[in-house]
Formats: sequence, structure tokens, C-alpha cells
Amino acid sequence: MALRTNISLNFFTGQADGMVDCGEFQYLLSEKQRQSMAKHALVFQLANIRTRHVQPLCYFFTGDSVPAAVLQAMIRSIIERLLSANINVRAIVCDASTVNQSAVNQLVLEDLVQLSAGSDLSATGASGSQSKDEKAAHRKLLASRRQELV
Repeated sequence: MALRTNISLNFFTGQADGMVDCGEFQYLLSEKQRQSMAKHALVFQLANIRTRHVQPLCYFFTGDSVPAAVLQAMIRSIIERLLSANINVRAIVCDASTVNQSAVNQLVLEDLVQLSAGSDLSATGASGSQSKDEKAAHRKLLASRRQELV
């Protein structure tokens, strides 16, 4: 979501509002990115696949774009928190920007590597408590995703 750029002094915190703020992921940004003015809001939402309910989870103020590695860390962190709250993540949906596609594709590729090593697939919602049939179906799904990436 595009924002109008503006810097203002927050009298309560003594800091300037309107700068790039990626919260706990700020350290992953370059110094130039951290010192720039916010131009966009990056919003993560949780949507129910059976109803039309949508719940915003968090937002970050970003510059022109977010590097794929930072976006990937954000997505992984959010998914881990959702899974720890017993919320099953079935899909990740984003717009068609190349950074978004790169981050999601990298997450899928990491899961394929974990699958071949026999690890849990927490980022895609698979867990160690799945039956053999469910794990086989999940392997087929990941194989089809890999084919889409090639």
C-alpha cells in the first residue's frame, strides 16, 4: 500500500516517525534502507479459506522495496508464530512482484531440501504428526511446486 512520505517528531518517543521500520527485521536492512523514508506499508493478513474472514497480523513501513531475504525472514517468522498458535497454514498468497515471487519460491525450495533430508516442513504446514499418506500427498504437492518453478 503506497504512503505519502512525511517525517514528524514523536514527542513521546523522541524519534522521527515516517522512516523505514521493519521491526525485529530492521537489522537485515542495509544502512541506506534503514535511513530512507517510508513509502509503502507491507501488510500481512490471515484469511480463512472457508469464510470471508480476514485478520491483519502485522505491518511494516518500507521504502521502495523489501529485499527478498528480509521478506523471506518475515514470512517464515509469521508462519512459525501461526503454527505455534495451532493455526494451519495452507497457502501463501502475494502479488506478482518479482521480490515477492523470489521470497516465496526460495521458501518452497528450502522446504524441498528439508523434505529430501527427511525434516519437518513447518513453513508449509506439514508436521511430524502426519500419517504416511498425508506426507506422501505433501511430497507430491511440493514436487508439483518444484516443477512450476523450473
